[in-house]
Amino acid sequence: MRISTCDSLIVMNEKEKEIWSDKGISILCLEIEFFSFRAKKISGAINRINRYYLHMNKQLARYCKSRLLPKSLSDYRDALKYGKVFIAPMVTSKTKLCCNTNGLLSLYTDITEYDGRESFTVRLGDSWCLYTGCPLPMSSFFSKKANYKKLLKTFVAKEVQRRKDYEFSDYYDHVRKNCSRHFSTDRFYITADGLTIFYPMCSIASRAESIPTFTMHWSETGPRGPNADLSDADSLL
Repeated sequence: MRISTCDSLIVMNEKEKEIWSDKGISILCLEIEFFSFRAKKISGAINRINRYYLHMNKQLARYCKSRLLPKSLSDYRDALKYGKVFIAPMVTSKTKLCCNTNGLLSLYTDITEYDGRESFTVRLGDSWCLYTGCPLPMSSFFSKKANYKKLLKTFVAKEVQRRKDYEFSDYYDHVRKNCSRHFSTDRFYITADGLTIFYPMCSIASRAESIPTFTMHWSETGPRGPNADLSDADSLL
């Protein structure tokens, strides 16, 4: 376990692994890499955040056991019966810390399911106020008068079109329609550079593009940086 400190918040790397087997043969594997946090002055809020991620891990393990394990076991027994090759499916969950400054904690988690042939990844983004232990909505990073949804949709559509025109990329046609249809205020996280929006895999681009991400840099007309006073929770939630 590696421990690091950042802005008085102690960040601890945690790992969990569970393997389901049949007569000694691995049938399904789950690996989880996540963070736990410690802080003396705001321990109540931090405990709330820790409970959230522990609950998320339990939900993922429950999903594997109830949904994936029966099918994997059936596929394994069919492989034995008909002399086929069986590759045990694997599910991984990895969390990346993106921002920890001035009472703001932001990270994302990639959950990847590999069925022995191909993989599919789902990303979850979280931004927290460390003073309250409550999630911060996307709107809290814009002025109250800003039409932030329209601003972000327009920004993403222009960036996708630029990538289609000048880079080797595989984004679908009907750019504005797709970017608007699959946009969600829940899919974002904060970095030192700005507010990063992401889209589900295969929603606006082919599998080759993985999870499309777009960062709108901090500016007076765009998203506000993480230097505001986040202890005033009423103004943010």
